[in-house]
Amino acid sequence: MRVPGAEVIDSSLRGAGVIHRLRGSGVFHRSAIWWVTTAMGRLHDGAMSSRIVLVDPFECPTLTELADLSGVPWVRVRAWPFVLSADDRVVSSIPVPAGARARAMGVLTEHAPPALEDEAWPDLTLELGSSRAEILAHMSGADAPERTRVGVVGLRGGLGVTHLAACMARTFALHPLAVALVSDDPFSPLPEWTKTPDAWPQIDVDGPLLPNRLAALVPSWRRVRIVAGRCPEVGAARAVAATLARGHDIVVEDRGRMVRPEISAGLDVLVAVFSGERSDLGLWDRLGDDLMAPVIPVVRAHNTGAPCAPRDVADFLGRGVLPLHHEKGARMAPTHGGEPGDFTRGSSMKTAGEIVGRVLELR
Repeated sequence: MRVPGAEVIDSSLRGAGVIHRLRGSGVFHRSAIWWVTTAMGRLHDGAMSSRIVLVDPFECPTLTELADLSGVPWVRVRAWPFVLSADDRVVSSIPVPAGARARAMGVLTEHAPPALEDEAWPDLTLELGSSRAEILAHMSGADAPERTRVGVVGLRGGLGVTHLAACMARTFALHPLAVALVSDDPFSPLPEWTKTPDAWPQIDVDGPLLPNRLAALVPSWRRVRIVAGRCPEVGAARAVAATLARGHDIVVEDRGRMVRPEISAGLDVLVAVFSGERSDLGLWDRLGDDLMAPVIPVVRAHNTGAPCAPRDVADFLGRGVLPLHHEKGARMAPTHGGEPGDFTRGSSMKTAGEIVGRVLELR
């Protein structure tokens, strides 16, 4: 199918040698646009499937700079109409068809022409000179709504919270979903377990955090983006998780041991791991009704100390709980040089699968 007026004159793929400039014909095929979008997704290997479409016949260098800085694949076209996907972000330096006012962001440059009949500037139109930060936020998706954030916390240490969080992330990624895993533990074993480098030295937590650019800095494991290692502070982990949640379907947060109301801040679901000791019930009772997210309780069964059965915890909470048994024969993958989730029939993966099922029902 021919799409008149949709000449692609530049793209973020020019450096990769895939497309530099397609000029002259004034015609671009739907199949070619599909090919460009598919190629961009493969090359960037990012979580976000969107692209930026610059409707910019003037080839404004500032808009090009902002598009490159966003970390999102982009193409530039001369004029409307053209083929759009649901996730594309349109930034136009010229008036748009009147029916597309809500579909694009307008940018007023020094060349901005007046709107003609049946045209209008978008509802959201900004001055390029004074609104670069807002335009960059829109291009990068930093102004997009957050998606699902799932926190995992233990009421005491040594309950396998990090291992469970990794198994959950790996299970989410099988659906398939774009998944990230963030740990606020400065001594997290995740880099060793997953054989990925510490991501924190690459992240400027004091600068603007842009979803795709951040994802490009983060190592990938089993289709999961992992931010773990020497986390500078809990606040940095929260900011990184919130940014990744704008470009990933699911962000799993390993929040370690933190028994206070803030454990659920920013979360859509909280997975709370009880040790199976009765003292945990008192700790949990002190939280009262201050939790800000739905809770999925998990009980580490057959733990040492003064154990109580999962049904006792269920009776105390007034809701069902999930048991988390120790792996038979200590077959937790990291113990044997493997990776979390390798033992697919083990207790951790079974519990992770049940948690993932419940989270997906809540989405």
